[in-house]
Amino acid sequence: MIRQLLSAGTDTSSITVEWGIAELLGHPTVATKLREELDSVVGKDRVVNETDIISLPYLLAVTKEVFRLHPPTPLLIPHQSIEATVGAPQGFELPKSTRMFVNVYAIQRDPMVWERPLEFDPERSMKNPEIDVRGAHYQLLPFGSGRRQCPAMGVGILFVQMGLARIMHSFDLSLPQAQDPENLDITERFAINVWLATPLHVIAKPRLSKNLY
Repeated sequence: MIRQLLSAGTDTSSITVEWGIAELLGHPTVATKLREELDSVVGKDRVVNETDIISLPYLLAVTKEVFRLHPPTPLLIPHQSIEATVGAPQGFELPKSTRMFVNVYAIQRDPMVWERPLEFDPERSMKNPEIDVRGAHYQLLPFGSGRRQCPAMGVGILFVQMGLARIMHSFDLSLPQAQDPENLDITERFAINVWLATPLHVIAKPRLSKNLY
C-alpha cells in the first residue's frame, strides 16, 4: 500500500503535464487557441491563479483530452473483491479475493466509444462538456469511479490544470534544433505509469514581464 501511495502521488501529475505539453507542441493550433484564452481571461499583467480555472473552458477541454489519451495510471490501482459476486452485464463470476485491474487506457481509446480515438482533439470536450473525468462517465475514468476512486483526484486535476496553464501562459515554447512538431516522438514507455520513451526537450522563452517570474 505504501508503494502504491508513493507511485500514485509523485510521478502521475508531472508525467501528465509533460504529456500535455508534448501534445500542445504537436498541435500548434490547439496551443494557440489555449494561449489566446489565457491572455483574454488572465491578461499579461499577472500569472494564472486557481480562481481563474473556472473561467477557462478551453483549458478544461485540453486537460480532459490529455487525461483521456494519457491516464496517470493506465490500469488504475488494483482492486480486490471482498466476496464472491457476479459481474454484470456479462454474468461472469468473480470469486472472493479476486484481484482486478481496470484497463482505462484501452477504454479511453476504444473506437466503439470514441470517434477518432487516437487523435488529440479538445473540441470533442467542448461539444460535450458534461462528460467529466471525476468518475460519473465510464468512458472517461482516469481516476477510477465510486468509493475506491483516487482519493487525490481533486488535487491531481488542479495540479495538471495549473501546470499547463502557468507554462502555456508564461512561456512561448518551441522544439530545439528546428524539429518539426508533426514528427515529435511521442512513443510510450509502459510501467505503472506511461512515460514518454524519449524525454521531452523544450525551449521556453518568457512572454510576460520579468517581475512575474
